[in-house]
Amino acid sequence: MSEPKEKPPAATEGSNNTSICPQGSDATAASQPPPMKFWPEDEASELPVSEPSSIREFDLPRPPGLLGDIAQYIYSSANYPMKEGAIVAALGLIAGIAGRHFNFNGSGLNLYLLLLAESGRGKESMAKGVDRMVAAVLQNMPGIMEFIGPSAFASGQGLIRLLTKQPSFVSILGEFGMTLQRMNHPRAPEATIRLKQAMLDLYSKSGWGDSLGSTAYSDMEKNTTTVIAPALTIIAESTPGKVLDHLSFDDIDDGFLPRFLPFESKGPRGHANQSAGHPPSSELVSNFANFVEACLSLRRNDRCVNVLATDEAMLALQSYQYKVDDLFDDKNKEPHERVLFNRAPLNVMRVAALIAVGCTDVRTNTPQIEKAHVEWAISLVEYCVDVLASRFRAGEVGTGGARQEAELKKYVIEYIRMPVSRRLTYKVPKLLAMDEHNVHVGFDYLRRRARRCKAFNQDVRGLDRALSDVVAVLVRTGALSKGDSKKFGMRGEVYHVHDLNALLP
Repeated sequence: MSEPKEKPPAATEGSNNTSICPQGSDATAASQPPPMKFWPEDEASELPVSEPSSIREFDLPRPPGLLGDIAQYIYSSANYPMKEGAIVAALGLIAGIAGRHFNFNGSGLNLYLLLLAESGRGKESMAKGVDRMVAAVLQNMPGIMEFIGPSAFASGQGLIRLLTKQPSFVSILGEFGMTLQRMNHPRAPEATIRLKQAMLDLYSKSGWGDSLGSTAYSDMEKNTTTVIAPALTIIAESTPGKVLDHLSFDDIDDGFLPRFLPFESKGPRGHANQSAGHPPSSELVSNFANFVEACLSLRRNDRCVNVLATDEAMLALQSYQYKVDDLFDDKNKEPHERVLFNRAPLNVMRVAALIAVGCTDVRTNTPQIEKAHVEWAISLVEYCVDVLASRFRAGEVGTGGARQEAELKKYVIEYIRMPVSRRLTYKVPKLLAMDEHNVHVGFDYLRRRARRCKAFNQDVRGLDRALSDVVAVLVRTGALSKGDSKKFGMRGEVYHVHDLNALLP
């Protein structure tokens, strides 16, 4: 591949991505009525680089180029559109195809992505959107299936053997929380332990000069051979509870979770999309096919393209690396936060390079990272880090006493902010639900919430004892105080919220 004859235009988050990158926009298929524009175009503006752990909600504009066009399509064709899921699916698809044959700074571009969303929120739209994109080019380009992996891995050995045949692919793994539970079990079988170790090793072995060594077993059928530059990309999904209930600092300390870019959908589900399932536009299909064709050509010729970067982009990447280095050495930061940021610079580089790949006709030109690509990638990665860091800060991981206290505080805060109509759905007595000062909460409401939480319902002391003990702690610390049940015509216990600030994370 030849180097670009002129400097590629900088990527900005504008309403006219088509004029910036050659990958097209959101034209709809002629056979269907125009789908709703669920992801409005953002005004072109400078994207600020945030401080670590400052992003709480996913409010980033869609990225430019092919990556943004695929995210827009998956979003607008989902049954229940979700920005987080659309970005995860688009990043995973592009990384799975380009991750091995495009490198930057000695690293492949594979990613580990995790979407957390409650049941019924539409997580399955990621897989369906990816399937529709693949199906759109499959007839004329059957080789695309070389980049699509299985939906589950039985063992580490099986995964590595598959990579000897398919050295680069994306797999969509459902119910990842259950996988994490099996991996963290004290009596986890050898196959599961090997799978986690393989995923740990493979994350950083995608560079063109890297390899994953062979492994010999007493059972020769389990032996694996050396894999050159394996690029495994994972799209994992789960409900938040299934992951948080089985999460511990060990998962952070051993580097397993810091390898992932976790996203969490916190918005409402909304109404079903009447345009769900519409096919991608002919322009998007054409641009995607050109991208796949270039990657298949590199694969057949066993070649790799080194992504370039402008001086401004390199300076931005270096500056961010120094910033994370300083954060890691800051002893005032919590250990989990320092470790979670450890691989943030590498993920920033990979995401920025993937944007650049999607903003270039890679059949003829070499992708080049622009400063705007880096800024978008930094904002994305810091949002992802904060998804888990904020949970650790609030004590909302694991099943111990700290998790119980954090959950109870959350229940009280949510109740105080809850409208009367919603309180009544929890069978809160009307007088209590309409408390004029809005500072009383009943034990029965807290119990209804706690009985659905694993930290309480699987406590060896039993639900009631565990809940009572945590309530007693909040009373002793002054956050709550015993209220007058008779005032509300109740027999059960009522608590006065004495210090709301003491309940906040």
